[in-house]
Amino acid sequence: GMSAWLRWRHDPGPQSLLDMIGLLPHAQQCASLTLCRDLPDSLPRALSWYVKAARRLRDYGHAEGYSVLAAQAGEWLQRAKDFRRESLRPGMRALQEEGLYTCGLDNCPAVYDAWLELAEQESSIAGAAPKECAAQEKRYSELMVGHQWPKIAVVMPVYSPQPEHLRAALDSVLGQTYPHWQLCIADDASTDPYTPEILSAYAAQDVRLRYVRRESNGHISLASNSALEMVDAPWTGFFDHDDLLAPTALEQMAEVAASVPRLGLAFSDEDKVDSRGVRRTPIFKADFDPWTQYVWHFSVYSTELLRRLGGLRPGLEGSQDYDLSLRATECLGPEQIVHVPHVLYHWRIHEGSSSGAVGAKPYVLEATRRALNESAARQGLSAVAAPAGRNNFYTLQFAAPTRRCSVALLARHERAVQAGLWQALT
Repeated sequence: GMSAWLRWRHDPGPQSLLDMIGLLPHAQQCASLTLCRDLPDSLPRALSWYVKAARRLRDYGHAEGYSVLAAQAGEWLQRAKDFRRESLRPGMRALQEEGLYTCGLDNCPAVYDAWLELAEQESSIAGAAPKECAAQEKRYSELMVGHQWPKIAVVMPVYSPQPEHLRAALDSVLGQTYPHWQLCIADDASTDPYTPEILSAYAAQDVRLRYVRRESNGHISLASNSALEMVDAPWTGFFDHDDLLAPTALEQMAEVAASVPRLGLAFSDEDKVDSRGVRRTPIFKADFDPWTQYVWHFSVYSTELLRRLGGLRPGLEGSQDYDLSLRATECLGPEQIVHVPHVLYHWRIHEGSSSGAVGAKPYVLEATRRALNESAARQGLSAVAAPAGRNNFYTLQFAAPTRRCSVALLARHERAVQAGLWQALT
């Protein structure tokens, strides 16, 4: 035990720490392993918060001429980058190899934090190896030039969101790595004074923002269609007024649109973000399945297809995007529907949001059921929507088909057939 402790003191790396913990009594092992897991899990989120604060300080120092402050913040950011690469990720990776993160992401936000750090963040340009970093930068520069990269419109219906949520949503579009976008916003006659002010201020800052204010409230479908009328880009994605887009969301969708012939619909994985800004409950989707019809966020459609479908249908509020995906996929072949396996959309959880609980918006269930029933009717299917047993999911329940069949009795003569069986069959 003493030699293991000395090895750890001399070389406080992940393996020597685990060797030392292995020599402890069972009860102490459990407590030590829990501490080892929880501490690194809490570090990525705390470190990211300090990194954002340091960047703000650095930018403020440059803008206001405080060169010492800017230099100190820059030095701290470099040390934080070295710490993440040399200490934090190797330690978390060692714990991952030991199986400490092998459990469901839904029930353990800390495990999702570990996944974000080791899988998502590590693949970003900030954490990539020099060779990978150069390759990504080359791809970014190619992406910015060539005319083959398409413009993508983001449609956002807005109705009296919390001001800080609206600003965060707008900033997540303005902060996209891909520059060829237009943000088409329809204010659905918001009743608060802040929404029009915020939207007008943002629209004045960037010509890629298009903004219209509706005279009367028409709910989300009509508001989305008002925003859709302003779109002249070949691709259109749908975005709620209080959610967040990942920084590379439009870039990855543009890459799919540029490389997949006759693309009609692309959709990504998603997760949720709570009131503290903590991401949780990831949804890693499968490729498109015509029986589950699960698309949701982030969805980018061919604008021409949306025009053909007439946009969103009023009367299906709460499940209008699901109804749209049903109508769209009925017109498309499997090769025209692409799943992008990255978390590109963060659905905000707050009081009254259907992302938190379906009970907050009971009409969602009825709209979902109706959309699926009408889809079955359009396709001529003998099926009805039935609850799948979890949340607001529905599945098609097919009627048992009526079939006629023939029965062959292998007998030498009629008397060999059991009494009564012949009469039952004729």
